Amino acid sequence: MDPADATAPLPAADAEAEAEAAAAVTDGSQTPGMAEMAPPADAHSDDDNAMAAVPLESAFDDRGLIAVGAGVVGAAIVGASIGNGKDGAPGAPGQAGEPGTPGKPDEPGKPDEPGTPDEPGKPDEPGKPDEPGTPDEPGNPDEPGDGGTVVPAVSPPQLAVTDVAAFDDNGLSIININGGIRVEGVDAGNHWKFSVDGGVTFQDGTGDAISANQLPEGLHTVQVVQVGSEGQWSDPATISLVRDTLVETPQLQGLNVESVQPFSPDQSILYTVQNPEAINWAKSAFTLYDANHGEMDGRLLSAVSTGLGAMTVWVGSIVDGRGVAVELQVSVRPEGGVTVTQVQARSFEDLTSTEGVDWANVGTAIDLASESVNSGVGVHHVEVALNPVAGLNGSGSIRIEGLELGADWHYRLDSNSAWVPGTGNSIDVSALPQGTVAIEVQQTDRAGNVSEIATVSLNVDTEAANVSWDAAKGCVQDPDTDWHINGNGFIEFECKTDRSALLAYSLDGGKTWTITSDGIIQASELQEGSTQILMRSIDLAGNFGKRGTFDVIKDTSALEPSIWVTDAVDVTGGSPAPVVQNGSVIHVGDLETFGTWEYSLNGGAYVAGTGNSLDPSLLSNGLNTIAIRQVDFIGNISQEVQFSLIRDESVTGNRTEVTIHTQVSTLAMGSAPAELDGLAAALFSQSGDVLPGGLSDATGVNAAPSSTLSFNGALVDDGLAYRPGTDAVI
Repeated sequence: MDPADATAPLPAADAEAEAEAAAAVTDGSQTPGMAEMAPPADAHSDDDNAMAAVPLESAFDDRGLIAVGAGVVGAAIVGASIGNGKDGAPGAPGQAGEPGTPGKPDEPGKPDEPGTPDEPGKPDEPGKPDEPGTPDEPGNPDEPGDGGTVVPAVSPPQLAVTDVAAFDDNGLSIININGGIRVEGVDAGNHWKFSVDGGVTFQDGTGDAISANQLPEGLHTVQVVQVGSEGQWSDPATISLVRDTLVETPQLQGLNVESVQPFSPDQSILYTVQNPEAINWAKSAFTLYDANHGEMDGRLLSAVSTGLGAMTVWVGSIVDGRGVAVELQVSVRPEGGVTVTQVQARSFEDLTSTEGVDWANVGTAIDLASESVNSGVGVHHVEVALNPVAGLNGSGSIRIEGLELGADWHYRLDSNSAWVPGTGNSIDVSALPQGTVAIEVQQTDRAGNVSEIATVSLNVDTEAANVSWDAAKGCVQDPDTDWHINGNGFIEFECKTDRSALLAYSLDGGKTWTITSDGIIQASELQEGSTQILMRSIDLAGNFGKRGTFDVIKDTSALEPSIWVTDAVDVTGGSPAPVVQNGSVIHVGDLETFGTWEYSLNGGAYVAGTGNSLDPSLLSNGLNTIAIRQVDFIGNISQEVQFSLIRDESVTGNRTEVTIHTQVSTLAMGSAPAELDGLAAALFSQSGDVLPGGLSDATGVNAAPSSTLSFNGALVDDGLAYRPGTDAVI
């Protein structure tokens, strides 16, 4: 109603109209031309809009009656709701007025004009009551005492999760497709609504539960309200849970592994890899170290091909932008396998991202470590994952990816086999039979959802054939079953049951291996003396065969024999050469084990000697030129020892011993007997007065100043000759 209308002066009362209006109020009838009286409205009812329309032309008389057209209405209708959803207080019934002058019935259209009086749409704002929770202030209806009707309040429902499959780390319930939310405490005649978007929208609930199908996937908080019979809403009840009805199908990948430890700073060799591209760098494991932090887990930073059979790989350890990076150069070896060399290392303090980093120039250059893990920075250990070319080898496994947190998984070898529970995230090749297998894997997440079956088919080959060798082609075995090889010899080995396998051998106890295409080890590759050769095969699957061991003695030279004469004649006045007669003995010593000797007289052909001496009776009378040489077991021929003797049975003199030639050998003085490097005898002085090398026989004084002794048969003191020692020990 316009405020001006409320203050307009009242016209003179029409007694007759007042009487008619009072009568209409009393008996409930309506006089033609009157507005419809609205029943008292609930504070939150749509009847608020049914209030009586008061024409602008009307006015109140002094008794509270409104003159409308030809009739009047009692002031009781003022109790109709006219603003803010509140009912007005019921007015007192008006008294019948005196019959008044009849109104003007011919103009019925003007008093009603329902579209303009009092602007009924503004006071009640009927469009807002549809917003749950705020319209009409449910719970405080009608403010008892001011004449309205009280709308009863409703309580929030009670909620509970049903068919809980598991609980997450925060203790929240996890449900699968079988779970839901039970809704209780909804009074008869009421209904309920629920929201899954934080109360932005609500949808009607049915029955007494919310099913998993009505909930989105993931973690959600659900709100539920009870709606009374008169439209009033309760406060929302809330509950949080995780709907998990999906599970990923696992991904399977077969990988072989070759381990490199320790990783020397100059280079390491991967023997089963024939190309850097065969390495799955992303799946490989790296261990780095530095002097300050010790061992650190590393990860691949980049791997870039730099040409045919070559690659640059950066690995590093990065925590909160700080760490180190090491460059590896990988290249194919001509004899097989690849060589991995550490090139440089970098350190950095504030690396914000690893994307697009120029690792060769980032941070500060630092020294690579030596073989010791106590200095510098470098790569210490690498487990190189190889994509299987010919199948899984003995170091291989099937890695399972895509496993959910807390999920169980199992595998079987074919669709007819029983499922086997899996552990970790891989199936070791030891659990698989040889040959082609089709492995099936399935996971069950913690909510009980079962994935689709993942399948991979692989050839399992975990055993390489063993090698054998034929040493007789280039070596000789002595009676003690030791094998000998000279400078022209060789050792040949092969893998008879797998001609496609690579052949590898090691001369340093397995630290490094050399791959050979023909299985031949030349004598020139061996050190002089005893060597243990390790041999094995590497099949196409990357399996290493069982190591074979072959011990061989490399001997490329023979020692000159030692020569001395006993019972020679000491001729008075001297002679140009020692004189021998019948009874004299020409001794031949320093012969190697299983060695022989030969002699030549006066430039003649060499003749095999027997025993350890030459009989003087074989000499001609007079001056003889004699040459003696040794032939060792492997066939090496020593330098000849040439000397002269005179055979003369007519001279007389004292019998004496004459040294012709002795070998020189260095003996290490220690608690253990010293080896003579093949010497069968060492020559020592016959007299205790002669001590070579400046030694002293005084106990505790001037004791052995040197750790070595040099013995030379040419060292003769006062005519004392040196005699052969025994067992090569002092």
